[in-house]
Amino acid sequence: MATKLFYVGVFLASCSVTGQQLQRSSIGMSGQSTTVNRKYVSESVGQQSVLGTFATNNHVARQGFQQPLLKITPLPQEYDALNAVLFPNPAVSIVHIQFYEELDNPVEFSLYDNSGRLVRTAVLEPSVQVQIDVTGIASGSYIVRIVSGNKSLQAKLLKY
Repeated sequence: MATKLFYVGVFLASCSVTGQQLQRSSIGMSGQSTTVNRKYVSESVGQQSVLGTFATNNHVARQGFQQPLLKITPLPQEYDALNAVLFPNPAVSIVHIQFYEELDNPVEFSLYDNSGRLVRTAVLEPSVQVQIDVTGIASGSYIVRIVSGNKSLQAKLLKY
């Protein structure tokens, strides 16, 4: 028993000696950039690298961790809201979709899982109420997307 404790003690002592040590460092919140020999050199948050864009036929590679600033613009609103409700939610076998407006176009139904994978799709005739069979789908949380003409609805569906 004493030899086992001795070996455990030696092991723990060697781990603390050979392990990584915390070193004092400071990270700046600002950075700077300059051009040296036609290369753009930039640093920020304690990281220095040479940035360059290299392009071939169909591929573009950017060296370094810093990414260029992107102009973020909102997507245009393509669809108006579709006035409908899904029930029952949570569902076991059948989901009813009740529309509170008259539809002139076919109803496109899409069901996505949480990773964005398309699980089920259907194109249905326009009606006041449609039914979707979800018996073969695993229990979980899903996103339902319904499109009819230029109107759409997205809703969360729980399947038991």
